[in-house]
Amino acid sequence: MKIIVDNIGAIKHAELVPGDITVICGKNNSGKTYVTYAYYGFLNFLKTGLIEYSDEIIDLSDINTDELKENKVLEINIGKYLDNYSNILNNICDIYSKTLYRVFASTEKRFKNSKFQIILDDSDVLIPAPTKVKYGESLVFNTDVDKKILYVSNINENDTIPLPSTFLLTLIGHTILRVMFKNVFGSDTFIASVERTGASIFKKELYLNRNRIVEKLSESATKDKDIDIHEFLFSSYSLYPLPVKDNVTFIQELDSLHLESPLSQSNPEILAKFSEIVGGTYGIDKDGDVIFIPKLSKSRSPKLQLTESSSVARALIHIDYYLRHRAQKNENLIVDEPELNLHPENQRLIARLFVRLANAGIKIFITTHSDYIIREFNTLILFNQNNSKSNDIMEMYGYDESEVLNPKNIKIYATEQYSSSKSKKPNDAYTLVPVHVDENWGISISSFDDSINMMNEIQDKLLWN
Repeated sequence: MKIIVDNIGAIKHAELVPGDITVICGKNNSGKTYVTYAYYGFLNFLKTGLIEYSDEIIDLSDINTDELKENKVLEINIGKYLDNYSNILNNICDIYSKTLYRVFASTEKRFKNSKFQIILDDSDVLIPAPTKVKYGESLVFNTDVDKKILYVSNINENDTIPLPSTFLLTLIGHTILRVMFKNVFGSDTFIASVERTGASIFKKELYLNRNRIVEKLSESATKDKDIDIHEFLFSSYSLYPLPVKDNVTFIQELDSLHLESPLSQSNPEILAKFSEIVGGTYGIDKDGDVIFIPKLSKSRSPKLQLTESSSVARALIHIDYYLRHRAQKNENLIVDEPELNLHPENQRLIARLFVRLANAGIKIFITTHSDYIIREFNTLILFNQNNSKSNDIMEMYGYDESEVLNPKNIKIYATEQYSSSKSKKPNDAYTLVPVHVDENWGISISSFDDSINMMNEIQDKLLWN
């Protein structure tokens, strides 16, 4: 799979092929977050946004919804859509590109020349995803993967379906698209934006803002006063990019998360390792507020509000709750600057955690300024040599086999100033260039190495003249 972005933020043109772990490095204001948010927006669009455009993306003209009334079951051949996947995917990307401004809470004008495109290759095998979804009390969607059939069943005791036929067709189209691309792009995506620390400590204020909306609506009703609901709601909330809004929503729903994630059941050691990085555990108090319980060896651990907790506890709460309550195989975890508020030791540990997650079946996508994270990835790549020396060092320093990183499974990109074929002169636009990952020597990123070498040179001259 190849991702192509044009004219998105500081990125003039860039191409990248995601891996089990995808890393984007580069200087500030060079477009890393723009690429990340655009990719997250696309994955989110596949999950929820397609329903608005499904009839524009695929041809549904030969689907007769009246069969649901007559036979209680409607059989839809997905094979013909799979055969035409390239055109369908292009249609999805074209429509998404036109809606990119919504992801960034910006204006259409700013993104009028932007384009986001995905090209699948032969390794991206399109296999219909096993799906069983119930809509309301009447409809069940179920797939037969081998036969490439989508079954739509009317389980209502009456023959009637309480949905307009046009909306039913839209729902069918949306489900077909989800079934087609779910295995390639993942079943779900979670993002931890760089603004996550602020979102975690302002939960009460966010609730107060929601109450303000309710009060405003009540005031409008009692005074028989018209109010532009759309303008009122979106004048403040739409100021924030989609990842930030989703992080805010996630924080507001923490007290409703109770079920253990499939990952926490299959890989409890990953959760234990994450608790070591955080330095404690999270909980919900009787008032529904998030608390942090630090792990202290010589005294009773206090229960702290997030405002009283360390910055690392605030920075990692989103990832903790995702891992414990939602994470499962074939999902995407996107983290913008995972090193945020982390000591170098914990930056190394978070790199090891990402490799554990990738080896457990979760796709990792990060941006980073951290040389510690990159160097730790280096170490985990070198352990892949699997010789007596590397095995002895692994045991000596407490590494686990689940932290070994196959160099083929990580893709690293660095931002660079963009130069077109017409002009070789660099400008303020950027592109992404792949960073070579050597199985014997690991990763070398010039932007990090140049800064470190410069510091060493200055200190050598100061100390040794």
